[in-house]
Order: sequence, then structure tokens, then C-alpha cells
Amino acid sequence: SIMGTQLLVYFLLNFAACSVIGDLPLPTPDQLEWSKWELGALVTFNMATYLPAGDGCGFPGNGVPAPSLFNPSKINTDQWATAFQAFGAKYAVLVAKHNCGFTLWPSKVHFPEFNFTYNYTVAQSKSPVQDVVGNFVKSCRSHNIEPGFYYSVVSNYYMNVHSSKVQQEKLMPGMANVTQDQYFQVVIAQLNELWGEYGSLG
Repeated sequence: SIMGTQLLVYFLLNFAACSVIGDLPLPTPDQLEWSKWELGALVTFNMATYLPAGDGCGFPGNGVPAPSLFNPSKINTDQWATAFQAFGAKYAVLVAKHNCGFTLWPSKVHFPEFNFTYNYTVAQSKSPVQDVVGNFVKSCRSHNIEPGFYYSVVSNYYMNVHSSKVQQEKLMPGMANVTQDQYFQVVIAQLNELWGEYGSLG
């Protein structure tokens, strides 16, 4: 009968679904803990904050914005953390490097083998805080908020990178001249700085 066929199909579909669900991976303890945090904050504060439109470093462009443009004379990461705490955030993520390539920590990445030093950081700016990432982490921890970082790998205008690839067009003023492999080495070195120098991250 039609009813019998429908019941059989229903049974088989449910049996198949149960079989599949039984094979699904379970969340790790860390993932379960993260899900309990519920609310978080994302802070996008970088070179683009001081530029007129977009992320400030789109393709094509007119050269790399000077580090001196970054001049947060009243920066106060404790104020940020107080705001996070006020709305119930349990974690906060700082954009440590966005598409311009400007880093909010004094990156010391240096590769003498291909004559490269990463010279597009907060250390070359007018900022009174020479390690925004470090201050951010300290402020978060003092307010019982788990800190984390966002680092853009797919774009770095300073290094002439778009969609994860070093571009072949003529270099604009201020751009570093690197190969694809050299770019990957810089990324790994900077991620090691972020992961290795600021303690446990959320």
C-alpha cells in the first residue's frame, strides 16, 4: 500500500540519518568551553582607521600609507576591556594585522638571507603605545577576558600580496619586494611571534 511504502521510506531515512549522526565528530573540550563564552568582541583598529575609505589599502592603490599616519594619541586598551566586560563579553579578538600589512605589535621579523626586515609596524609609527597587541592582552586578562588575534594572511599591501599571492605588477611606493616563498616565511614568522610572545590565547 501507499501508506506502507511511506512508512518504510520514513523508517529507512531515519535509520540512515541515525547511522550518519553516529559517525559525526564530537566537539573537543576546548570547543565546548568556547561555546559557553557566548559573547565576544572584535576590535578592528589599524591603519585604515586613519584613512578615508574602505580598508585603506585596496588594489590598485597609490602606494603604502606612511606608518606615521597611525597616531592614536589617546589609546587606552583598559577602556576597551571595560567596555567588553560591560556588555558581557568573555573573549575579545584584536585585528593584529589587516590588509595594509601594518602590524599592531613591533614585529622583529628579519631575514638576512634575502635582505628583508619587516619595517611596517607600530614601532615605526607615532603611537605612544609601541605594542598595542601587548597592551590589549594585558587589559583583557586584568578584566578576566580571554584575548585572541586576527591576522590577515590573504592580503598584505605592504608586501604586494592580494588573494594570498605576491602580485607581478610594478611595485607601488613603499612596497617590499619579495617572492611568494619569502612571503610565506614572513607570515609563519609573524604568527610565531603572536602565538609565542603573548602567553595563552582564547
